[in-house]
Amino acid sequence: MGGLNIAWLNQLDILHPWAGGAERHCIEVSKRLVRRGHHVTVFSERHGDLAYSDTIEGIRVVRPAGRVGLHLWARTNLLRSWAGPFDVVVHDLSKVLPWQLHNGSPVPTLAVVRHVNGRILMREAPVFTGPAFWAAERCYRFAYGHTPIVTEAGSTQRTLMELGLRPESIHIIRPGVDHRLFHPDGSAKSCTPEILFVGRLKPYKGGDVAIEAMKALTGVYSGAHLTIAGRGPERERLERLAHRHGLDDRVTFVGYVTLEDLAALYRRAWVHIQPSIVEGWGLTAIEAAACGTPTVAFRGGALPESVGPVSEPYLTNERTAPALAAALTRCLDRLGEEPADLSASLCEYAREFDWDHTATAYEQLLYSVARVLPPIPAAVSTSLTSPAWSRSR
Repeated sequence: MGGLNIAWLNQLDILHPWAGGAERHCIEVSKRLVRRGHHVTVFSERHGDLAYSDTIEGIRVVRPAGRVGLHLWARTNLLRSWAGPFDVVVHDLSKVLPWQLHNGSPVPTLAVVRHVNGRILMREAPVFTGPAFWAAERCYRFAYGHTPIVTEAGSTQRTLMELGLRPESIHIIRPGVDHRLFHPDGSAKSCTPEILFVGRLKPYKGGDVAIEAMKALTGVYSGAHLTIAGRGPERERLERLAHRHGLDDRVTFVGYVTLEDLAALYRRAWVHIQPSIVEGWGLTAIEAAACGTPTVAFRGGALPESVGPVSEPYLTNERTAPALAAALTRCLDRLGEEPADLSASLCEYAREFDWDHTATAYEQLLYSVARVLPPIPAAVSTSLTSPAWSRSR
């Protein structure tokens, strides 16, 4: 039996300049599905000089239209009973807008909800679109009330239930970590306290709070330095903020980094900082842990679930720069006492997360949604046709 033919609707793809964790997740799961004999086509928006189609890690990426046109194209070409050769369509809702408007799609469908944006939309989106996006999330129960849904954290599952989604339809599948890439190296640590911020530079990510906390921290750790990795519309404002606080030599913006360079930054850092208002999971916290680096963060969204027991004491309820600086100080003080034990505990925790296990969970659920029986493994198939089995009949 051949593999599934899967269409994955995601607003952005991994080559889009604003690609982030959702796009990383899509590519990590999809490339493993391809290796197992499935066919995956990712449909995403057209942008700039990106080609109409690409092949990435065996995954076909098609960009049929722009941001709004992609939704219209999908509803015409993918979400009807005659929608081509696909066995199942994945609706990735990482960018809020539902791909369908009502329940009962004739095409087998799996929805992925990474987090519910809620108040972030009202804070960050333009004055007219913010309420519209907020309302769109409240329509999920009408669009996906009869659809299996994957999310990454129990906190998101509870929020979806509050929006009217049935608990039995919501499946929690944790993201993974590429342990061949993200692994510890004690010799790579900076000689002085190095703090690392990784993420898209948008207001809700809290880059400004990280910089203000850094100003407070330098009074305790005079050699501390903050590296900000990521790109986004907030960069110029954050650079001005660092300059205004006299932190030009204490804060470095490195922009977009490759995964290899990101792993090196995690290994160099003493502490990874995650000052977001809310996160649907917190992939960077797991990657940092895999490199033996603890995370200091605010207690919001799924971060209490993702940082793990070692970093949990360094979560703070109060979303202020002084509270964040105090948590950083506590973490740095402990690192001064038992760095090796802390690193080993973090790595042990991170080993619970593996992209191969994540892909297996997706594969099983996709087979169920597509109502296609998975192929019988070779060992099982052989045993069913063996003489002993035949005699027992």
